[in-house]
Amino acid sequence: EQDRHFADEWELATAAKNRTRAGGAHAVSPGQLKAALPTRAPAGFTHDETIAETVEGAAFAQASYMKQIRAAGGRGPDDAAEFAMIDVQINDVTGYPGEEQQRLITPDEGERKVTVKGKYPGKERSGKSGSECAGSEIVFLVNGRFQVEVRSSNVCDLPLFYKLIDFMN
Repeated sequence: EQDRHFADEWELATAAKNRTRAGGAHAVSPGQLKAALPTRAPAGFTHDETIAETVEGAAFAQASYMKQIRAAGGRGPDDAAEFAMIDVQINDVTGYPGEEQQRLITPDEGERKVTVKGKYPGKERSGKSGSECAGSEIVFLVNGRFQVEVRSSNVCDLPLFYKLIDFMN
């Protein structure tokens, strides 16, 4: 019972996502975030799926793109078809404390600090290891309200990511 304040503090912190910020900014709907996703697929990719939902009071929207990069040979599980995937996700972080928002875009080992479109602070990571490509990512904040993540599997073309970001509203 004497530690009850920890649970109360956690409840207050998570409930903050549902309230407005001190500046009066309201959380947005998943549909509004969906409208901000890229308007077209990158060259050679097909649009796979779009998701727009609210989780624990915070909205997010995600678009996925894919292309086949190696066909299945039919000789077993190690010879399956291989795909390149790119996900673009927008998270409403309106209720996040400022230090948590900064943590989202603080570079870790192997990442570098970037400014996206000349005004949005973020980080990027190239997933190349020698000639191998595991995937890359760009994460940035828009107006201290929205976290945008562009992540991939089997795609290490960061200029392609920036072009995809240019297709966003």
